[in-house]
Amino acid sequence: MSTKPSKELETFDNPMPERDYTIRIEVPEFTCLCPKTGQPDFATLYLEYVPDQHCVELKSLKLYVWAYRDEGAFHEKVTNTILDDLVAATSPRFMRLTAKFNVRGGIYTSVVAEHRQPGAEGSAQARRRRHEAHRHRGDRSRAPLPRARFPDGTRHRGRGAGAHLGAGASDLAAAPPAGPAAGEPQGGLRDHRHRPPLLGLGEARRRDGGPHRRRPAGRDRDHAADGR
Repeated sequence: MSTKPSKELETFDNPMPERDYTIRIEVPEFTCLCPKTGQPDFATLYLEYVPDQHCVELKSLKLYVWAYRDEGAFHEKVTNTILDDLVAATSPRFMRLTAKFNVRGGIYTSVVAEHRQPGAEGSAQARRRRHEAHRHRGDRSRAPLPRARFPDGTRHRGRGAGAHLGAGASDLAAAPPAGPAAGEPQGGLRDHRHRPPLLGLGEARRRDGGPHRRRPAGRDRDHAADGR
């Protein structure tokens, strides 16, 4: 008995329904007729889906695609019709059908149609819920920080010094002030009399600490011209 095309899609039980995994199928010999001219249109179908409880059986898919050989349909219509039939047969969590048609009149056409199960990852409702959760988390992150407490028990009126550092801020605030460094007066201000003198323009400091005067920019060219 010869095989005949059929629009009936067969399925089998998903062997791993507890896991999300992707099935990719490529159909390189799809053919239908142009509804305007009656000439054949050729396309490659790329099917990608995440099954729920059922998977499409490949032989029935081959006969289903064969059934469009003598039917006239626009590219956009036939792509969405095939997707609707596959979704009705398998009820997937996600399915995408891409139809890449061969050139006709110097124009290539690709049609992409998608289906997402309500509540599945990537659906509009799920994306909205993730956006709301992210926005609420951002609001909590902008909550006012606790004020720092100084050693005398007073609180800083603005954002506490070191409050943005986290748990160690209170330890920093409670630490006693460090004593004056060597060469500083008791008031805590550095004695500017011990500051090294400023270097003049064109001067640099050698490794031993002494001043070193840089050679002007034109001197190198003059020495090269004189042979020195």
